[in-house]
Amino acid sequence: MNEVLSQAAKRRWEKVRQLQLLEICERKKLNGYLEKKAFLIGCLMGDGSVFHYTDKNFKDHYCISFYPDSLRVTKLYVKYFYEVYGIKLKIKQEKNYFSVRIKNRVIYDDLQNCGPFDSLHWSIPLNDLSSKKAKCAWISAFFDCEANVGKRMIQVQSVNCQGILAIQRLLQEFSIESKTYVYVRKKKSWNVNYILCIMKKESRVNYLNEIGFNHPKKQYRLAISCRDRIIRSVHR
Repeated sequence: MNEVLSQAAKRRWEKVRQLQLLEICERKKLNGYLEKKAFLIGCLMGDGSVFHYTDKNFKDHYCISFYPDSLRVTKLYVKYFYEVYGIKLKIKQEKNYFSVRIKNRVIYDDLQNCGPFDSLHWSIPLNDLSSKKAKCAWISAFFDCEANVGKRMIQVQSVNCQGILAIQRLLQEFSIESKTYVYVRKKKSWNVNYILCIMKKESRVNYLNEIGFNHPKKQYRLAISCRDRIIRSVHR
């Protein structure tokens, strides 16, 4: 009896899976699909996770989670998630950040095709970034999550050396120069940090004009920084 029920459940799951796959394929034809998916991938590689686990009852869970600190970025993520996958997500307000989570095997499998998402091994999904707009969308989403904006610098750090070097190469396509540094942390058990810095005024202005931030505070800081540098150079 249990085997019969199990087979029936598998058939139901397969039917649901096929319907979801069909809907995803249809949505790929929509205007701006690549840019929206690139944004989602950048968000998840920055402040998210895409993972699978098996619970004590041997049930598999396929999880997609996003934990941003900006409501605007969160709303944009939810909007694009619906437009790419057809599912409306709920935003949960935490103490210092927002939480958006879903369990879905089909979406998990689709995202896994874009590469690893863990902090040590994430990689830029260049096969999915076939246009300049898609590249901008990925960079802006990742920087919304990971970048710090100072008076004279945009900085991103990660324990993923190859990922940082790949970002540096991608930025060069937009005439954005950057430098990378290595920071060895005090405890030997801690991972080495790799830091990418955009310091030149021209490169920061290019970042502002070509890519920009969806994160309001970071966009404001960058705009003020670029404006102040330009004003200083004019008065000299």
